[in-house]
Amino acid sequence: MGLKIFTIILVLFIAELTFLATKEPKDLSTNIASGAEANLRFKNLKGESFTKEGKTNKIEALEVIRYKDHEKLYNIKASYNESDIKHTISAKEAIHQDGLVTFKKAVNYENNQSLQIKTENLRYNIYDKTINLDSPFVLQKNNATLIGESLFYRLKDRYMSVEKPKFTQEVDR
Repeated sequence: MGLKIFTIILVLFIAELTFLATKEPKDLSTNIASGAEANLRFKNLKGESFTKEGKTNKIEALEVIRYKDHEKLYNIKASYNESDIKHTISAKEAIHQDGLVTFKKAVNYENNQSLQIKTENLRYNIYDKTINLDSPFVLQKNNATLIGESLFYRLKDRYMSVEKPKFTQEVDR
């Protein structure tokens, strides 16, 4: 579930450069803000990048606001291709700050290997490649369902810890 936030940051950087290239320097100084004021705002952002294998990575957001120390994305949907796995995540809100990406409100993750996760809060640490689900979640894969209060997953060694797990599996008779 290694969603590559690098793609999101790259798309935002390219969009920011495009925006800045169209502005006069005197206008640019009015966009520089301090504190919690927005530096840049994008509406209806859509971006794509392509892998050397010819696969497409995409990001869409209804609105992106770039602050001095973080970015907020609203109604985000991102997809990333890694080897043969296509990862897709959507949420009402996402915040990127200091190597931590937090997806909030109606978070839905799925991949093309029949894995689906629904929760209200998912945090991904870019540096140590860990995933935290800090709210109740439902994880489904094939005919199995795991429900829990919280989940911690470390991608490096595939270590997972679940608080109050409930597991069910449909069996063909």
